[in-house]
Amino acid sequence: MQTQPHSSSKSQPRVSQIPAIIGQSPLYQRGGFVLLEKLLEPKNLAALQREALTLGRNAQENKVLESDRNAFELNFGRGGSPARKCLSTQGATVQDAFYHSSTLTHMLETLSGTTVKPTGSRGTFSYYAREGDFLALHRDILTCDLTLITCLFDHTRGTSNQLGGMLRLYPSYNLKPLSSIPTQNLQNAVDLQLQIGQSLALLGGIVPHELLPTNPGQVRVVSVLCFEINL
Repeated sequence: MQTQPHSSSKSQPRVSQIPAIIGQSPLYQRGGFVLLEKLLEPKNLAALQREALTLGRNAQENKVLESDRNAFELNFGRGGSPARKCLSTQGATVQDAFYHSSTLTHMLETLSGTTVKPTGSRGTFSYYAREGDFLALHRDILTCDLTLITCLFDHTRGTSNQLGGMLRLYPSYNLKPLSSIPTQNLQNAVDLQLQIGQSLALLGGIVPHELLPTNPGQVRVVSVLCFEINL
């Protein structure tokens, strides 16, 4: 889910061929994503929720009115600037401890069959807390091969639109450019509505994905951690 540029140790941009170490990984063979239940112990989840609430008071507007369509064909659609509207902030000490824990790294390496390292020193909290907050179709930045998204809050005041705030994945298009994806063809989409405490391990640099606009009164807060796969 990362959209901001970072420095990278990779000298060559990705093209439409998936690196063998990723293509052969157990995670990719499962479609490029897996839902994880209760990755955090209740007390650790509560601490992460408190930190997100505290930092959310000073979260910054993250708004881009229109996706950079030219970037859809560059670097396999990675590192572009998708349209989006939400609030976001860097994490702090609680999320830092989770992000850099050897236990988490070991779990992700076992799951993916690769070695990984954090993309940066800190993760982020994203707040889809206003009507129409969203994140348009994209692949993650070049240094974010594996994304871990954890749902911290999910509040909806009665609505008939069940798609609000839905995370939509397009694993059938892992090898195709973003511009080829018919986003109205739901037969090719996988919709996931993470519940509080659930996490999603996603090959976000491979699997195209988007977050659908939130409903009136809906509040969704997620922790986003990015990892680079050592090729």
